[in-house]
Amino acid sequence: MTKTTTKEHDERIATMTFASVYPHYVTKVEKKGRTVKELHQVIEWLTGFKTKDLKRLMKSEATFEEYPRNRRRPQPSSTSASPTLNLGGRNHSSSALRAETSRLSEPCC
Repeated sequence: MTKTTTKEHDERIATMTFASVYPHYVTKVEKKGRTVKELHQVIEWLTGFKTKDLKRLMKSEATFEEYPRNRRRPQPSSTSASPTLNLGGRNHSSSALRAETSRLSEPCC
């Protein structure tokens, strides 16, 4: 099921800073029994950003519009080999990680 958004909604999201949203990511993953280290693993897998890069993005007040331009490597395509990450003692395929990332992006409240 594909959700559509309005131009106004997309513009509002584009102007939000990564620093303003990051604490909500942390809260959400911790509520789901995950750790900040696991969150950083997923962000690094998706974007190539390491923890030091995330700190730089937050300090620079980068917006979500700017965020993709700052990526260190392209997001893996679904046709490429599927990497597996070990999160909390469990192995997760790229498709499972995409599904989890999708759930994490849903509003929590």
